[in-house]
Amino acid sequence: MMLQTKLQTMMLQSRYGDGLERGTRLGQNECVLQVNSEVFQLICPLWSETQAMNILTVAVCVSVLSFMATMTHGAPLGVTALVGQEQFQDLVRRSQSLIQKILPSISEVHRSAVYIQLDSQKNSSLAIMASKIGIPQAPILRVVSENCTLETSLRQMSQGLQLHQDLLNAVLPELENVKMTDLSNDIRDLKLQIHKMLRLVLSSSPSPSPSSPPTVKPVVLRLSGEFEVQVAAHCSLQQLEAFSQDVVRCLRSMERSEDEPDS
Repeated sequence: MMLQTKLQTMMLQSRYGDGLERGTRLGQNECVLQVNSEVFQLICPLWSETQAMNILTVAVCVSVLSFMATMTHGAPLGVTALVGQEQFQDLVRRSQSLIQKILPSISEVHRSAVYIQLDSQKNSSLAIMASKIGIPQAPILRVVSENCTLETSLRQMSQGLQLHQDLLNAVLPELENVKMTDLSNDIRDLKLQIHKMLRLVLSSSPSPSPSSPPTVKPVVLRLSGEFEVQVAAHCSLQQLEAFSQDVVRCLRSMERSEDEPDS
């Protein structure tokens, strides 16, 4: 009887081998486990219910493992591995160098461009004046963490840098300040480095999205006179300084740890 069972089993495998293989393999374009019901029904009378269920369990396990292997094969580079890459770290270092150049330049530009006396302690009054002129608030930057992805942090930096570049360019025609022009150019260069990092992040995601730079609303300032120009320059530079300090912290969170090997 046992010999007959083995012979019948071998005949089934010879006849339905493709079906058995399909029953224990997950299709490339399907996420549903498929087991050839015809083969399973023919096997059941030959083996006990326990043996048949064991075979079905093995088939399911093989299908799951095959699916996992298919999903992981050729998967895009993870964010953690991306940050550790020398290419990404080189962009981080360039960005840090630029922001360290920008920070001291802000006070120099302020001294050369803003000559009216403004009481910075009256923050509420300045905020009201800035709002009337049309100066938007900078986006709130967050360092990379479990609650803030690398992509989000980079997008926020890009949007904030674009905003402040637009603010400086809006008052430049009225001031014609060379130092402010240089500062605007440095912000532009930093923004380009941020965009390069963002493109790397987007290309490494499981579902790559278009790598177009983040956009901000056009800046339109209501500069009816010299006083408004001075207030706009003061508030823009003051806001840029606070934003730049946040950029320093965000870039620091993107540094590769010392114990992490080079990629």
